[in-house]
Amino acid sequence: MSQHKDKVTGKWYYTGKYRDMLGKRHDYKKRGFATKKEAKDAEITFLQKLKGGYGRIKFEDLTELYNQEITKQKKGATVKAYKSMQKNYLLPYFTGRYIDKITPLDISKWSEHCAHLTKANGEPKCSPDYIKNQYLLLYGMFSFAIDHKLVTENPCKSTTWYQDPNALPDDPPSKDNYWEIEMFYDFMETVNDPFWNDLYEIIEGFGLRVGELCSLQFSKIFFNTKQIKIDCTYSSSTGKIGPPKSPNSYRTIEGTEYHMEILKRRYEAAQKIDGFNEDYFVFGDLTHLRPDVIRAQLEADILAAGDEFKRITPHGLRHTHASHLLSNPLIPEQLIAERLGHTIEVLRKTYSHIYEKHRKSMVLYLEERPQRVRKSKKEIVLSSECRPMLN
Repeated sequence: MSQHKDKVTGKWYYTGKYRDMLGKRHDYKKRGFATKKEAKDAEITFLQKLKGGYGRIKFEDLTELYNQEITKQKKGATVKAYKSMQKNYLLPYFTGRYIDKITPLDISKWSEHCAHLTKANGEPKCSPDYIKNQYLLLYGMFSFAIDHKLVTENPCKSTTWYQDPNALPDDPPSKDNYWEIEMFYDFMETVNDPFWNDLYEIIEGFGLRVGELCSLQFSKIFFNTKQIKIDCTYSSSTGKIGPPKSPNSYRTIEGTEYHMEILKRRYEAAQKIDGFNEDYFVFGDLTHLRPDVIRAQLEADILAAGDEFKRITPHGLRHTHASHLLSNPLIPEQLIAERLGHTIEVLRKTYSHIYEKHRKSMVLYLEERPQRVRKSKKEIVLSSECRPMLN
């Protein structure tokens, strides 16, 4: 601890050194105190914060600390994707900056900067979804910094990722991103292309995530037991097929006669292709489809179907499947959760809007019963047999 008087201004200041969480030495200094006591008290407060964890570190140091932590918690593909984002888009922009000095405006400028980066052929380097994933990673890094008392506020919280004003509308909110099953049936009557008709039926019929559908191969279909096996998924962040992120996502799903017939028809057609083998993708042959292709096609098909069909995403077809199952009170939650690759807790959280809808129906049902009971009681009271004898 050290306090000094500035001979030019007559004000007091404090100065010293400290080591951060990585063991690196830093200088500290603050001016502008009227008295030595004020400077000393301020320095004590500053040093107490350091002991509590509030040491000033730069962005590259935060990155190192964060990566040490996620390596213990995340799968290899996720860690690899995070490090790629950091190396190519975060570190080049924020290296050298103290993390407590990074503001929401800095986050917005960084995000817009990424959106305008282009390849040699003029195409954007980052898709809107990739920019969103980078932003979510940055949000997580600052949340980590808060948890370890390296900063007091998350600058990402007051802003969001850059979105092109000329792009397609944002995804519909989760609670609106599904159709009732009758609406899905009506929509399918408008889809004339056999390939896309089959694809939409399989996503909805099995309740698949779009990445699971993209990675589905004929080797994972068991026609004798009417089941499909889900043990991999396409990752938009890595651009590759890999294992699912959650243990619950590994599952075997039973199909209806109708949906298995669709798969059997596609299998028989694929067998006629030269070089066919069981590792061919159900939708894509030698190479798999990408989620953005499915998304764009569904967008176009909904638009062509007419104004009565609200816009949903491919993931909304999975929500449609879930809504259909949850509307049947005889199907146990556990079975629905297993089919979708969820725990019951995640099922309830993800589809809380559907539960709320059923909760209102339940109350309406309960309100009907007292009316019937009250009416019957009233009739009994008014009947001559139940009137008291009068003297």
